[in-house]
Amino acid sequence: MNSIIHSLGQKPLRGWKDWVVAVAAALAVALLSGWVGDLLIPRPPRAMVQPTEWVLASLAVTVSGFLLYFTLRWLAHPRRLRALLFAKACVLTLLGLAFVIENWRGYLAWRRAQVLAAEHGLVLDLQSHVPPPIPDAENLAMAPLFQPVIAAMTQPPSEPLPENLFQGLLDLDLVAGFFPRRPSLGDWWNGERLPVAEWADYYLTNELPPRVQAWLRRHGVESPEQWQAALRQRNLKPAEIVAEVLRAYDDTLAALAEAARRPRCRFPIAYERGFDARLHHLIHFHRLFDLICFRANIHLQLGRADSALHELQLGFRLVRALEEEPILISLLVSQSGCRNLLQPVWEGTLNRRWNSAQLAALEKELAQIRFLDDLPRVSRAECAWALQTMDEIRSGRVPLKAVLGEPARPDWPRWPRWLPTGWVDQNKANLVRYYIEVVIPAIEAAQKVVPAEQPGMQPEKLATLQSWPKRQVSPYTFLTTALAARFSPSTTLATQTAVDLARVACRIEIHSLRTGRLPESLEELTPDGPLPPDRMTGKPLRYRKVSETAYQLYATGKDGQDDGGLRPPRPPELGRSTHRAAPDWIWRAPED
Repeated sequence: MNSIIHSLGQKPLRGWKDWVVAVAAALAVALLSGWVGDLLIPRPPRAMVQPTEWVLASLAVTVSGFLLYFTLRWLAHPRRLRALLFAKACVLTLLGLAFVIENWRGYLAWRRAQVLAAEHGLVLDLQSHVPPPIPDAENLAMAPLFQPVIAAMTQPPSEPLPENLFQGLLDLDLVAGFFPRRPSLGDWWNGERLPVAEWADYYLTNELPPRVQAWLRRHGVESPEQWQAALRQRNLKPAEIVAEVLRAYDDTLAALAEAARRPRCRFPIAYERGFDARLHHLIHFHRLFDLICFRANIHLQLGRADSALHELQLGFRLVRALEEEPILISLLVSQSGCRNLLQPVWEGTLNRRWNSAQLAALEKELAQIRFLDDLPRVSRAECAWALQTMDEIRSGRVPLKAVLGEPARPDWPRWPRWLPTGWVDQNKANLVRYYIEVVIPAIEAAQKVVPAEQPGMQPEKLATLQSWPKRQVSPYTFLTTALAARFSPSTTLATQTAVDLARVACRIEIHSLRTGRLPESLEELTPDGPLPPDRMTGKPLRYRKVSETAYQLYATGKDGQDDGGLRPPRPPELGRSTHRAAPDWIWRAPED
């Protein structure tokens, strides 16, 4: 047998006939292997097989076949074969030893990280961060308004989402379609009021939202187009036209007001699912924030300040409803909603729509919002959540590629067997170090007012927080980089500063209504209670009386420098801007 193999391996290819036969055999093997591979390897279905794929696959297999042929010829000698087997045994032994060493190093690193976490009071078990259950009678989340969302959140991951979930989300939309080109809701960060005329024109010339169409059918209107034509003939003001459309959402706001009577809120988030937990209630909240902001502003335009105040109080109740959830995205959604709700507060102060009692009620609502107090709790819970996700990756429950940002496929391996599991422990240890050494110090610095004699400390900490996960990408940090929450205390600082500025603006308006003049400085407002400071410098907020009816109010931005509180010009091609457009965080500028 050995002599036959040896003779086959040593027989050379002579003449063009032998080479033609060899090439034909190689192509036949390539086509056959390509056909078999197309049947066995799962891939997304396509209408037809691309010829270029067959050609490239055949060429690749042909080249591989020739290389394999010549390699086997070279290995046909018994001495060479024994050397190859010995080298293979050595390599496998070294790989096994490397696996043992890496797993042991990962075990030791994780044990040291656990000790470090205990010293700093960092709880690594996610269930310890989960809020306790609440009786349904006291739980805002269990109100009938949120039942479609609750049903979707509590379904097993293998079951499809209910159709009425998306129908319920569309019912809260202010426009028709998934990605409509709609007017903005205003942008008080950059001095932009709500474009009421654009909204009125939008509702008169475009398809009405699904909720409005259903509301019209219930009231006997068969043709929305005829209803729009009737509105145009009535010669209403733009705010009155929008108010007619928004009447369709009265039932939703009434149900929300009934639900807001319940003192607490806890949605049934499946924290034990970790990476697969469903958070559809956040989409619901986001749309409710838009609806409340829009309606409150229209109420102010029509002189119905009491109705605007009532709906803003509902909105701030929703902001506080998410404060117990130990999830970063929940905190970000509540901050985004709070910034939107400040739009009617800002426009009401500019247009002198609020009276003293309403301004006092608004300040009371704003005083209960403390986003900086939520940061430490959320950061620790996010660390525990990421650690649980890493354990699920190692156990095979969560696909590795899905965590790294690629779409998951059922045929992918969960954790590659050719990678040491000790790398997961190394990533877990580095994640704990990241939160202890970088995240928690930066958040604690954001919580405390930075002393004026150290104006550069806060920006340096924020820069370190943003850059640390990207500085080191290795087998010991690639999961840490993918799963570490991108905390940005500057966003929370900006939102908390916005709340502080709104509170001070309410005090200024109350003082103006009581005395008939604007205060000369913020010190005149302190008898009613202490004022919040500038969150970046610890100094008082910047205030300047521009005229008998106008003033300037702002805070320093995340750079900690006073840039004068002027809004820079915004190029029109940049689209809708955010609070990052201006160096300072501005409530009111001289041009307002």
